[in-house]
Amino acid sequence: MTAKAQRAASCRRSPPNPSSPRFVTVCVQGQPAGQYRSHERRLELLAKLAKEIDQCWKNLDAVVFPGGFLRLEESIGHLCYADRVRRLNAAGFVVPIKKAIKRLQNSPGALVTVGVDGPNYSNGDGGDQLCVATDIDGIVGIGRKIFPTDNEAHALLCCDTDFSEERRVVKLVSGRKAVLSACYDMFGVAERGNVNRARAKKIRWIGAYQDQIERGSRSFKDKLTTNLGAFKKVLDGVTVGIAAIHYFDGHSTGFWQRHGIAACSAALGSGFAVGAAHFVDGLPLKPNSSTLAAAEVPAKYLTQGIQRRANSWVPNDHFEFGEGTALVRFFSL
Repeated sequence: MTAKAQRAASCRRSPPNPSSPRFVTVCVQGQPAGQYRSHERRLELLAKLAKEIDQCWKNLDAVVFPGGFLRLEESIGHLCYADRVRRLNAAGFVVPIKKAIKRLQNSPGALVTVGVDGPNYSNGDGGDQLCVATDIDGIVGIGRKIFPTDNEAHALLCCDTDFSEERRVVKLVSGRKAVLSACYDMFGVAERGNVNRARAKKIRWIGAYQDQIERGSRSFKDKLTTNLGAFKKVLDGVTVGIAAIHYFDGHSTGFWQRHGIAACSAALGSGFAVGAAHFVDGLPLKPNSSTLAAAEVPAKYLTQGIQRRANSWVPNDHFEFGEGTALVRFFSL
């Protein structure tokens, strides 16, 4: 079956519950953007996919793209929210995304979320990792990474203001609230800012760009506790997690599915969690594999530790685009 015929067959299937949240995730073959100049072809892909998505599904809450799908040529994490928005606009990302959203004519109010990375700072700090949400009028939310991996912790400054930033939470057209997660931040959401859990323990640098505090310093513990408390408060009323995941070398996504995606669903009051990623060695061979989505996972899941099961949310529909370029999946209950 050709991609066009496959897409037409898929789109004939109708979703069962119009009151359910409705997400589309776009997983992409290849790696995150390594250079700023790669953004033109990526934005062109985004626009083409928006048109195809609109022909298949309607009344979407969000279309989710991977982490590092776009790349800045400057650092903006040390700036306030308004200045970050201005720099993203100046980078030439926002106008093309707004134009693409206009193609989602059957989904008024839909958001497009995209991962945006930046270069390292001149002082050696690790580059920004952002999950940016845009609607037809422009940027409506930014989530900057605050939960580093082991490899990132030595260099990533987790800014005080990003823990309490309420605009990392966006309102969906369905009425639900969603938290924007830059990759491993979804694990932090799953732990709801618990200072004694694994993600919090990986944080090594906090503070502001000109006033950084390292773990082990006298004031570090108190400041981290305050920051994580603020983050937990930001999550009040949130029932959806959206993750811009960078990449998988292969198709082994089980750890992410169990401890990131499904755990996030459970931690958000048996809510919903969806993510999109790059796949370096080829997209999942089946649409029901490596779904990076979970729905209504019970709270008891959080106590199951290594016994956790995948709890994968199987997509209702899907289509493949461009001879293995992208796998586009639709999720609804």
